[in-house]
Amino acid sequence: MQISWRRPIMFIQDHSFNFATEDVNSFIKKNNLEKKFVIALDFDGVISDPYILKTKYINEYGYNITEEQCGYDACIRKLGIKEKNYKSALERAYLADPKILPLQEGFKGNFPKLKRLKDAVLILVTSRYNYMIKHLENYLKFNKIKVDGIFHTELKNKISILRKGFVDVFVEDSPFKLKQIFDKLNSKNRKFFNSCTFILYRNKQNYIEKNPNKGIIEVKDWDNLYKAISKNYNKWVKSRG
Repeated sequence: MQISWRRPIMFIQDHSFNFATEDVNSFIKKNNLEKKFVIALDFDGVISDPYILKTKYINEYGYNITEEQCGYDACIRKLGIKEKNYKSALERAYLADPKILPLQEGFKGNFPKLKRLKDAVLILVTSRYNYMIKHLENYLKFNKIKVDGIFHTELKNKISILRKGFVDVFVEDSPFKLKQIFDKLNSKNRKFFNSCTFILYRNKQNYIEKNPNKGIIEVKDWDNLYKAISKNYNKWVKSRG
């Protein structure tokens, strides 16, 4: 699969978990998303758990950090770790063999419950580099994770998916990326924010980072993530009468 584009793109999975490109507007229309409960999940740090590996690889350069210190802000701005070493360790962790790159604890027990919600649509939203998409495809295939679609923004602000107006719950583990989104909050975009619940997924890497907005819900694991999403889902069901 060769990838080349300048704007966000959608992938769908076939029965063998292989990716195929899909037009975003066609995906919205075909799945009737305006009448569905759409859950948008980040991948790295919400589904996968790369931080043990990331910490290990950073320390191979002679450092002695903990998992709680392996985030960009702590490594680069506070601990003075060389950016090239940080990026190398991050890439190795994110692209690790699926056999050694673990899922978030509690994912396997709770993800199927989300899939069973009537009229719910599950999509992944990732800002990975283009060359990392094949690994994402293989990781989902290895773990037999099937979603309704994968929305790829590359390195761009994830607000692009919110502007489509169909996301009901948006789950992200990066306070920085959430801040990017909320910095764009203005009269033009406000309707998309009012209709979407934002959830910051706390993990070891972002544990010490500040929540960028008091309107963002925080959860510490997949058990609590499922509860938070279910609560919003039940409100959505009631609102439909």
